Amino acid sequence: PQLAVPAGCFAAQNVLFYYAHARLSATVYLSLSQSKTLFTALFSVPLLGRRLSKTQWASQPLLMAGCVLVLMQSMASSSASKAGAAAVAAGAAACLASGLLSGFANVFFEKILKKRATTSDDAGFWARQLQLSLVTFLFVLPCAPRNWVAQSLKLPRAVWAVVFLKALGGLLIGATIKYASAISKNFASACAIVLTAALSREARLSAT
Repeated sequence: PQLAVPAGCFAAQNVLFYYAHARLSATVYLSLSQSKTLFTALFSVPLLGRRLSKTQWASQPLLMAGCVLVLMQSMASSSASKAGAAAVAAGAAACLASGLLSGFANVFFEKILKKRATTSDDAGFWARQLQLSLVTFLFVLPCAPRNWVAQSLKLPRAVWAVVFLKALGGLLIGATIKYASAISKNFASACAIVLTAALSREARLSAT
């Protein structure tokens, strides 16, 4: 029953993920999604009893300042169209809500893992990973179209590659939370921003 809490949050986060991605560039989305680091730190204090250092707390406003600058630049580039600016604002709101849900779900899941952790708990860990995935799938299933099975079989290989990478990333996130912490996972994901920005730039240059 406890897994239903993070599963519901992850399901809602995935819906907001696609909503935000449809309105924001990959770089802007990843930058704004780092707000989950702040939410993770805030939830870690009451749920896990974790005490953060002054340096860790001081880094949070700097992180959010960078997110705000990225958002302002995106808003400025789309200011010529009111519809474009509204879409960016809606995407940013969805991204922040996704970060809030992600932060809470990661901390709650870490609490479950650390509470049941033993020296020989690897089998139980992977079982809970599978349970979490299945419960999350049940939450998302009502949002799927009626013929989603037939449509999924027609998807190109590139889409299935993305699905595989997302699934693999979910397993790695769970392992990181178990053996490190949710905060460490969020700081490590900052590397993805640099890589995404570099790949996006190369893609734009090759397209031109």
